[in-house]
Amino acid sequence: MPLKKKSAKKQMRNAAGKPPFFKRPDWICGLVLSVLGLFFLIVTLMPNSVGSAGQWINDRILIGLFGKAAILAGLYCLGIGTDLLFVKRKILFAAGLTCLMVPALVVADAIFTQKVDDPLAPIIHGSYLGYLFRAPIQGVIGTAGLTLVTLAIFMCGVLLLVPGYVLIRWGQGLVARFKDRKSRRQSTTHDMRTATTEEAAELQPSQTTSKQASESPVSDEPDLPATETPMARLNLTLYDREFVKIPTGLFEEHTVFDQSLPVGVRQQDLIDAFASFNLNIEIGEIKRGPSFEQYEIIPAKGVKIAQIRSREEDVSLKLRQKIHFGKMAGGSLVAEVPLHDRQMVPYGYLLENTADDHMQIPVAVGVDAAFSPFSVDLTELPHLLIAGTTGSGKSVFVKTLIASILYHLTPNEARLVLIDPKRVEFGVFASSLFCACDVITDFEDVPPVFNALVAEMEQRYALLEKAGVSDIKQYNASVEPPQRQPYIVVVVDEFADLLMQNADGFEQPAIRLAQKARACGIHLVLATQRPSADVIKGLLKTNIPGRIALSVSSKIDSKIILDISGAESLTGKGDLICLCPAFRDGIRLQGAYISNEEIQKIMAAKS
Repeated sequence: MPLKKKSAKKQMRNAAGKPPFFKRPDWICGLVLSVLGLFFLIVTLMPNSVGSAGQWINDRILIGLFGKAAILAGLYCLGIGTDLLFVKRKILFAAGLTCLMVPALVVADAIFTQKVDDPLAPIIHGSYLGYLFRAPIQGVIGTAGLTLVTLAIFMCGVLLLVPGYVLIRWGQGLVARFKDRKSRRQSTTHDMRTATTEEAAELQPSQTTSKQASESPVSDEPDLPATETPMARLNLTLYDREFVKIPTGLFEEHTVFDQSLPVGVRQQDLIDAFASFNLNIEIGEIKRGPSFEQYEIIPAKGVKIAQIRSREEDVSLKLRQKIHFGKMAGGSLVAEVPLHDRQMVPYGYLLENTADDHMQIPVAVGVDAAFSPFSVDLTELPHLLIAGTTGSGKSVFVKTLIASILYHLTPNEARLVLIDPKRVEFGVFASSLFCACDVITDFEDVPPVFNALVAEMEQRYALLEKAGVSDIKQYNASVEPPQRQPYIVVVVDEFADLLMQNADGFEQPAIRLAQKARACGIHLVLATQRPSADVIKGLLKTNIPGRIALSVSSKIDSKIILDISGAESLTGKGDLICLCPAFRDGIRLQGAYISNEEIQKIMAAKS
């Protein structure tokens, strides 16, 4: 029995892909090189303690090849052996040690080579290996060229050995010190000019002291460090005027589109495609939307749902269209087939049919397979993550989301913080009274805005605590209108670009807002065209349950943004899947199109 247990453990170890020690060549070579390096060090440092064989190795090999730098042989072997045993970046570490070894041998040969006057006498090199590297290069480009080559190899070794983030932090520290010195120099110059002005005014010492004390009560405090990020100012003061709540008649010519097109054009093709794989199905309810049709799949007796789902790619090839299997509201399986003659959804149709009586921040998302407008309450999500590749309609959808807030709310009910690294998407909203600050286009302005949002969040929590309420809705209902706090919606287009430039200045405040800002009325809308794991990280993703995926390039990207596949089957141009509390498995919708002229109409109605 003990032998069987040991054999089972051994089989589990092999099945896990971890071979034993004697089958790992890198470990064997690392152990051999480590022992050899220790032996070379002992031979070099204590040649008399290792016998005649050790002395012969020291005199004939180590000193003959390495000269006065013989100790480098042991250090190099020990370093390479340690690299093979313990270091993960084995190739980079070995290359770095080699790059440092070469300059050391060259310097040792240049310093310890014995020059003799007799031309027939042999030259005793300080390091014969260093001479073999130094002689041909020095003969071609001279001593200056050899020096530059040696320094270049040394710097390559340092860069290979030192992790990249250490160099980045070191560089950031140098920049911070430079800015600190510059700010101190400017402060000193300003103080000197102020002192000269005061002397010219011939103020009395007592008057000068009292004036400085009254104008600068905290002048004795030390200056803030240059690395501390300042806070921006947000315009959250309520306007002393009345606004139109829901404007009417803005889109009278853009609220109707054709809903009488033929339904079920691919019904028989779908049945025949499954029959070719010996899967008998029936088609139940059929719905036709603006860009796709939904066919309810009813499996025949003995046919499993897993068998149908596993044939998604095969049926797509049969139909020559990318289909996707989803679920209806009742839980039944549906096949979603794209339409060739898709229709554009006018944005006025969504706005006029979006119910906002029970929503705090209504957001019109799109039209479902039955031409019914679908909207969500941003306060119930409470944050939203949007992803889609180029050409999927992501930028247009973000504009429709902002326009929905402008249409259904007033500037005293909601404020917007718009961040646009691409500089071309949110310019149409720049003059809106909803904007709590200018549209942010430079990365340097992003950290101060997020610091201001975090400070506003903490201030609002203090107000909620003082009023004895749990969220901003209850607070606004318990105070007079002039004391109410507007909702704040932060919309970031292409936040992956912000993460790549400086994750510390944006990611940490964003995560903090995602974790805590719901109750105090601050909501995030983050959009990106690169839904990869290094952009949509676990902590940020966990705190943003609301997801909208437009067309993405692969199933992996779909699972990152939605936790399910399906977004890779979308056809672009506003075709999307929305994941919200009402539809945990996602609902497929067709987004609307809005032009800049329509946005300006809404802004003019709310100005």
